[in-house]
Amino acid sequence: MSTTVILKLEEVTYQRARRLADTQQQAVADALAAWIEATLPAEDGETIHEAVTAGESDEAVIREMAAYLELHPQLRTQYLGQYVAIRNGRLIDHDDSYDRLFDRIDVAFPDEFVWLTRVEQEPLTTLTYRSPRISSSAE
Repeated sequence: MSTTVILKLEEVTYQRARRLADTQQQAVADALAAWIEATLPAEDGETIHEAVTAGESDEAVIREMAAYLELHPQLRTQYLGQYVAIRNGRLIDHDDSYDRLFDRIDVAFPDEFVWLTRVEQEPLTTLTYRSPRISSSAE
């Protein structure tokens, strides 16, 4: 059962809610309803955020990284050089500026893991470290 509620929002708050809805590809009312559901304490007083364990968080990182790797060929053709945000296995936002993208994602999903990265030619950067070798040769 659901109940219809009418809310009066300041224009600035509505615009923030609209941006949240856009990133989730939902109607504003649906995005706000989902946000309220996730934020309000459950009957036992615990919010969804507090219920997330470290293990679930690690799983989210692995899941979103795998999704990014799978999406990379398409992302490379459309968003090369841009920053992308991946959540629940889907591209939810992109921008030329990491800071602007981060700010939007932080507002929209403050307590959730979202994979943020710059789209490069290769999906993951390979780091090569050179280290000195010590040899014991008799000269």
